[in-house]
Amino acid sequence: MPIPAYSKTSITWPLHHHNEPKVAVVVLNWNGCVDTCECLTSLRHLKYKNLAILVVDNGSSDNSVKAIAEKFPDTYLIETFHNHGFAEGNNIGIRFALEQGADFVLLLNNDTVVDPLLVTALVDSGKTYPNAGVLSGKIFYYSEPTRIWYAGGYWNVEKKCFEHIGEGSEDDRLFNSAKSTEFATGCCMFLRSSALAQSGLLDPIFFLDHEDTDLSFRMRKFGWECMYIPTAIVWHKISISFGGEESPLKNYYIFRNRLLLSKRHFGLLQRSRVISSICRIVFERLLYSGIKLAMSRRYRESYWTLRSAWNHPTNRAILVGIRDYLFNHFGPCSAKIFELQKSYKDNLESSRRSI
Repeated sequence: MPIPAYSKTSITWPLHHHNEPKVAVVVLNWNGCVDTCECLTSLRHLKYKNLAILVVDNGSSDNSVKAIAEKFPDTYLIETFHNHGFAEGNNIGIRFALEQGADFVLLLNNDTVVDPLLVTALVDSGKTYPNAGVLSGKIFYYSEPTRIWYAGGYWNVEKKCFEHIGEGSEDDRLFNSAKSTEFATGCCMFLRSSALAQSGLLDPIFFLDHEDTDLSFRMRKFGWECMYIPTAIVWHKISISFGGEESPLKNYYIFRNRLLLSKRHFGLLQRSRVISSICRIVFERLLYSGIKLAMSRRYRESYWTLRSAWNHPTNRAILVGIRDYLFNHFGPCSAKIFELQKSYKDNLESSRRSI
C-alpha cells in the first residue's frame, strides 16, 4: 500500500553501508506518468548503493500511482491526494527522508534522466566541500544532450532577473570546474540534512517558482555554501506543461514571486531596481505600442492595440500576480489564473488550426 502523506510509519533503509552517507532521492510527480517512469528507470542505474528512491505523488488524476507502484515496487510512494505545489510537495518527501535518517536529500525533477554516477559525484563533493549546504550538477537539455541548461546561477543586475550560467551553450572546459554559485536549481538540488536543520525547508508560500532560490539564499545567510558540481550530470526535458514562456500561469508566479524574493533577500537599492524593471515590462506590454500609435494620430489603431494588450491573458495574469503580491495573497493561485491559462491555450490552438 502507498504510504499516506505525513505518515510516521517506519521503513527499513533498503541498503545500509555504514561508511557511506544515506541519500534519499525525492521525485515529485503530478500527472507526469511517462516522464516519471523514464526518470525512475534512469535512477535504477545509479552506482551509489546507500540510497532510497521516494516518489511523492502530488494529487495526480492520471494513472501515475498505479503505474509507478507496478513498475517500480522497490520505490517508496507517498500519495498526497492534493496538489500541494512544488515546494510543499517536495517538503513532504524531505520530511519523510529526514525521519529515516537521511544524510542528504536529492530533489530531482520528474522530467529528467540522470547519469549513473550522479549521486556518487554529489556525495564525493559533499565530503570535499563540508560547508556546502546545497549542491547542484551540470544540467543539459534532454533534446540537445551536449547543450547546457544550467552550470550555476546568478542574479543578472542589468536584466534584473535570475539567469543560468552557460544556458544554451555547447559544453566545454569553461563549465568543468566546481565553484560556488548564487543559487541551485530545484531541478537537481542535493541538500545536506544538517543545513536544512538550520535553514528550514522549501517555503510553501511560493507554491511554484523561486522557492529553490529562496532556500539557496537562506542557506547562504546561515553560512552554508551553494555549489555547482560539473561531474554530477542530468538531462532535463524543460517541461512545456505551462504552455511556453508566454504562459499566464508561469508569468503569474514569476512576477509575484520575484517581488516576494526581492523583498526577502535584496537591499533597498536592488529591490527598487526590480520594481522599476517590472514597471517597465508592464508599460511595454500594456501601453507602449498604443501610446506610440496615438502619438502618430492613429487613434483607432491605438484604441484596438490598447484593448488587445489589456485583454491578453498573460498580461492579465501578470497584473493579478502583482496585485496578489501587494495584498499578500500567496500560495496557490486563484481560479482566475486557470481561466486565463485556458483562454491562452484555446487561442494558441485556434491559431495553429488557422495556419
